[in-house]
Amino acid sequence: MFVVSCKLVRLAILAVTALNALRAVLQWSRIRALDHPSSQLQGHTYIGVDFPRELPFYVGHAAMWFNHTERYGLGAYEDWKSVLPGGNGWVKLGPESRPFAVSMYHQLHCVIGIRSALYRASINDTEETLVSLGHINHCFNYLRQLLLCRADTTLEPTTVVKFPDGRVGASALGEGVNHVCRDWTQVRRFVEDNWKGWPKEN
Repeated sequence: MFVVSCKLVRLAILAVTALNALRAVLQWSRIRALDHPSSQLQGHTYIGVDFPRELPFYVGHAAMWFNHTERYGLGAYEDWKSVLPGGNGWVKLGPESRPFAVSMYHQLHCVIGIRSALYRASINDTEETLVSLGHINHCFNYLRQLLLCRADTTLEPTTVVKFPDGRVGASALGEGVNHVCRDWTQVRRFVEDNWKGWPKEN
């Protein structure tokens, strides 16, 4: 009886090992397919709604430490401009080079637009501020939906604050917190490389 049990245990271990090896091979081939844009581009006509849901490559994860910075103030036009890559975050994909906005850069475009409107309002440029209110409304709604979609559940520590009216509450600055993010530098590299392939306009 003991010999049969040992054989069964060995057989079970061998079966589990084989299944794990198969799972590793399947996972590796899936990652390889995600890593090679050409494999993601195939099978789409890029006509109407027949296009990939995301950029056609695997984007790894990265840690991002949130902290306060003096850069990116309301009036820091050049700092904010540097956030967008060539082509302002648009890519052209498919046989006819169909243009697409990359969602991350659309989101940043919205933040930049809101910053610009707030800056213009702070220097009393009311005419330009009024012109951009429709765009700002679109951006706030878009960013609201984005935040709900991403549902970042990272916990942020709070500090006790005392309000001028005497109430005591908690405040979270979101600083000094490590978030697990997608590696935006990989996305920027892809978008920049795509933009470099666009025909240059005269």
